[in-house]
Amino acid sequence: MVMPALIFINRYCYPDESATSQLVSDLALDLVRSGHRVHVITSRQLHNDPEAALDPSEEVEGLSVTRVWTSRWGRQNLFGRFLDYLTFYWSAAMALWRIARAGDVVIAKTDPPMLGTVACIVAKVRGATVVNWLQDVYPEVAERLHLAGPAILGRSLRWLRTRTCNAAARNVVIGRCMQEQLVRVGVRADRIVVIPNWVNDELIQPLARDRNTLRGAWGLKQPFVVGYSGNFGRVHEFEALLEAARHLRSESDVRFVLIGEGAKRSELEARVHMMGLRNVIFQPLQPLSTLAQSLTVPDVHLVTLQDNLLGLIVPSKFYGALAAGRPVIFVGPEQCEVARVIRESGNGFCVRDASGRAVADAILTLRDDPALCGRMGEGSRLALDQRYSRRHALLAWREVIRQALPVQTLSGKKVERQATL
Repeated sequence: MVMPALIFINRYCYPDESATSQLVSDLALDLVRSGHRVHVITSRQLHNDPEAALDPSEEVEGLSVTRVWTSRWGRQNLFGRFLDYLTFYWSAAMALWRIARAGDVVIAKTDPPMLGTVACIVAKVRGATVVNWLQDVYPEVAERLHLAGPAILGRSLRWLRTRTCNAAARNVVIGRCMQEQLVRVGVRADRIVVIPNWVNDELIQPLARDRNTLRGAWGLKQPFVVGYSGNFGRVHEFEALLEAARHLRSESDVRFVLIGEGAKRSELEARVHMMGLRNVIFQPLQPLSTLAQSLTVPDVHLVTLQDNLLGLIVPSKFYGALAAGRPVIFVGPEQCEVARVIRESGNGFCVRDASGRAVADAILTLRDDPALCGRMGEGSRLALDQRYSRRHALLAWREVIRQALPVQTLSGKKVERQATL
């Protein structure tokens, strides 16, 4: 009997270095090493290079990768991005139709949004089982950002999304707040599993500031450094960050370093210039090879989220700060997973004040009390080691896969776990 296959679908995978790609690659390769037959359906592009043309197929350490054709408009144009989504839906569905067999398990991420719906339709016909891996909750995210179009479209997509989730064997979400959101909109609680995202916590380790060569290269050897590292996306709150920098511009030993790319970066750079904030510097998105250094440049990390996105997004840059052993100041809703972990582990501050004054006060508290800053940083790494490490997440995922695979009965027949769409 042929072993059932595990089939991942996501727009990006190895060798791409974006966050979702790293997660898919980590999990898929771990499942290969644990004896599973694993396939990935992805695009031929790189996250930051839509013109890249990767090979249509590749074998990576026993992992079979199929890269499908998509349009190449990139992330800067919303209409072009929509076309990229549509072409990936079609190409990925065709590839899944060719690859999937009865008893296989399809793990669909949410890049592009609603990908699980496409996967569920094809999988049902092919007799495969679906596990949704939700990084965000659509169409609600688009609605809150005023990008959703007509109201009737949003209602239709919400209905389809909820029906798809209830047809899946499991819906893996990345925070308790997201679990609660899905239950509120009608997804069955017994189909939801919480597994937080992770980082390479073997590579990213706490590093003393005097041993970090990147601090010197960036001219940050002496100052107390406040860092923001990751995507400058539409979902994040930046007003409090800018206002905190304005409040602290007379503090000569405090610097803000903003690392990454994204839709809001150029707007932020313009605001910093307009406000005359010479205590803020920007650095580009860092490759994996320097991530252990760049994440330990800050003495404290800022993590932000807009209030109206509670339960729809969980800022996963938080786990990089935990791995780096740094305190965290979170600006966002108090029921967000990030705020809950901070309260549980005592590794930082949760702030609701968008004026920036409370953020500035928290920064000064940590600067003026190195012992407190050190204890909170230790609390970050301890929380990661005890509950949020890559090892914990991969073990939890193995159990999800075990439960999703068909059961072999005594008669030798398979009992499928697939629900009805």
